[in-house]
Amino acid sequence: MGFSRFFFLFLLIITSYLFIDFPAAKMILHGFSVLILFSFFYTRIIKKGLKVERVSKDYRTFSGINEEILLLVKNNSFLPIHALQIEDYADLSISTSQGCSSLIFVPPDKEERFDYNVMGRKRGRFKIGPTRIKFNDFLGLFSFHYEENTERELIVFPNICRISNISYKSIQPLGAIKNRVPIFEDPSTITGLREYQEGDEIKRINWKISAKHSKFMITTLQHSISSSSLILVNLFDGEFDFRLKDYYTEQAIEICASLLSELFFMKQSMGVGINCRKDRKDMVFLSQIGRGENHYINLLTELALIESTPQIPFRGVFEELRTIQWGVSLFIITARLDEVSLDKLIGLQRTGHTVTIINYGPEIRKDLSLWNIGFQSFYADIFDNVISIIRL
Repeated sequence: MGFSRFFFLFLLIITSYLFIDFPAAKMILHGFSVLILFSFFYTRIIKKGLKVERVSKDYRTFSGINEEILLLVKNNSFLPIHALQIEDYADLSISTSQGCSSLIFVPPDKEERFDYNVMGRKRGRFKIGPTRIKFNDFLGLFSFHYEENTERELIVFPNICRISNISYKSIQPLGAIKNRVPIFEDPSTITGLREYQEGDEIKRINWKISAKHSKFMITTLQHSISSSSLILVNLFDGEFDFRLKDYYTEQAIEICASLLSELFFMKQSMGVGINCRKDRKDMVFLSQIGRGENHYINLLTELALIESTPQIPFRGVFEELRTIQWGVSLFIITARLDEVSLDKLIGLQRTGHTVTIINYGPEIRKDLSLWNIGFQSFYADIFDNVISIIRL
C-alpha cells in the first residue's frame, strides 16, 4: 500500500472519529482502526519470517523424462500465511511457460511444498529460478513482493537409444574366449575381505586373517575384464558439408551416449575422447577410463554440454592419445575418416587395440568398410529410439 493511500485512509478515520458522535459508529471505527493496525504489523511479521529454498542443488535428467522441481516455503513466524503467491521461472526449453505459479497456505512454524514438472526437450544446460514471491493481506491494504535468488542449473542428458547387432571385443577375455558374462576375477588383484558365507569355496579362506578375527574371512578379488573401452567421436564442422548439420551432430552424440549406457550396464570400464566446443572454447575432451555410476553420469554431463568445433579436426583427438593402457577397445564414431586419422588407428591396432568404426550421417561410407585390415565397420541407423548397427 502506498504512503499517500495510507495517509488518506488515516485522515479519513480521524476525521470521522472527530465529527461523528454516534457510539456505535465510534466502536466500528475503533474496530476498523485496530484491524488496519493488525494488518500492517501482520504483513511485516510474515515478510520477516518467510523463507523460500530450493531443495535440490543439482538437477540432472534424461531427454524426454519429467523432472520434479521442488521448493520449500518456510513460515518461521507465529502467524499463518493465508495466501502466498509463488512464481518460479524456468527456461522455455524445459517448460511450457516461463513462469510456474501457485497460491499456497502455510501454517505458523511450518513449511509447505511447491512443486511442478519440467521436461528436457533437448540436451544442454538450462536455468531454473529466480523465484518471485507476492503477498497481500486479507484486507488488500498492505502487500510485499520480492525475488528470492534460487537459481539452479538443469542438465539434460542426450537421448539414450537401444543398440542392436553390435559385438563388443572388450567382453572377450584375452580377445578370444567368447562368454556372455563379461565379469571375471583377477587372482592377482585383491580388493578386500569379507566374512565367510555358505557356498564360498574353502580355498578362498584367508587363514591368517581368520585366525586373527576368530572367524572365517574370505579374500575378495578384483572383478576384471580383459580390456576397457574408449569411444572417440568426430565433431569437426568440416566433416558436416551436408544438410542438417545440427541434426547429425546430435545423432553422433546420441550414439556415443547410448554406447556408454550399454557399456555401463555391462559393468565395463570406459572413457570418451571428442574434438568439440564447450563454453565457447574449442578443445579436445579426453576423459579418464573408469567405471561406476558417478563416472558414467559425469561422461553424460560432458556430452550434454558440448557442440561441434570449427577449429579442431579429428586427428587432434589422436594427438592427445599419448599413453593408453594396453588392450583398450576403440570405438570410432565419425561421418568420415581422413588418411591421417586412419594411419593413427592402424598404428593403435598394431599396439594391441581393437578398432570398431561406426559411420553415421546421411551417406553410408563404403570406404570405411575395413574388415580386411582387422577393423569392425558398421553404419548406424537410428529409428524409433533404436540404433541398428549395419555391417559395412
